[in-house]
Amino acid sequence: INANQRLLKLLGYDLDEFRRLTSQDLIHPEDLGHFSVEEVARRCESGETLVLDRRYRRKDGVYVPVQLTVRMVDPVNGIIQALVRDITERKRAEENLIRQTEVLQKVFDNLPVMIGFIGADGRHVLVNREWERCLGWSLDEVRQNGLDVFAECYPDPQYRQRVLQFVADSNGEWTDFRTHTKSGRVIETSWAAVRLTDGTTIGIGQDITARKAAAAALKVEHRKRERMEAELRLAQKLESGGQLAAGIAHEINTPMQ
Repeated sequence: INANQRLLKLLGYDLDEFRRLTSQDLIHPEDLGHFSVEEVARRCESGETLVLDRRYRRKDGVYVPVQLTVRMVDPVNGIIQALVRDITERKRAEENLIRQTEVLQKVFDNLPVMIGFIGADGRHVLVNREWERCLGWSLDEVRQNGLDVFAECYPDPQYRQRVLQFVADSNGEWTDFRTHTKSGRVIETSWAAVRLTDGTTIGIGQDITARKAAAAALKVEHRKRERMEAELRLAQKLESGGQLAAGIAHEINTPMQ
């Protein structure tokens, strides 16, 4: 066994110390079960080049992630070469990406608005929980059944064409639509659409049924109040006119002194 200075510096051993190490000394216990040293040797003897991610134990006890490229270089003498690359930065970047993805997924799933990703073919490829809750279909249903969401939500062809044109424009402006759900209920919705550089369209929507109902009720109440105020003004005018008429009659019926 031999090792160059770069590997020895990475792990903190001198060459004699490194040569005394066994695979159990060097490799993280959880990584030992993936491929045994014997299995690696056997596969290299058959001509394979293996690329393996491992955690090597440094002299100070800290494990460092490395990538091994293992191949047979001298079949006659059974010499196997392992190129060892420190992948600490790559692993750190992967962990950060996983963490960021988890954060974005949490935000995506818990936003109180419907979000749907629409591919260039017009099919929904990703939706969030609020989308599923409001419209009734799960993402698995959409994918497995090849569901045409636009046809289901907007069964009238002319109305559906208006919606599809709205998606094609994707100008970010909010527009209201009457949307059919899986249960057959029709809800009032408001949508904005924007397009990504890869051609994917993101639809962002809200169920505004309750808001519209409240606005309509408020409008009815306002009209009722206006009608009552108009009737009150008319009554006041009639009362004022009656008092004036009564005054004139009194003057007429009262002799001048």
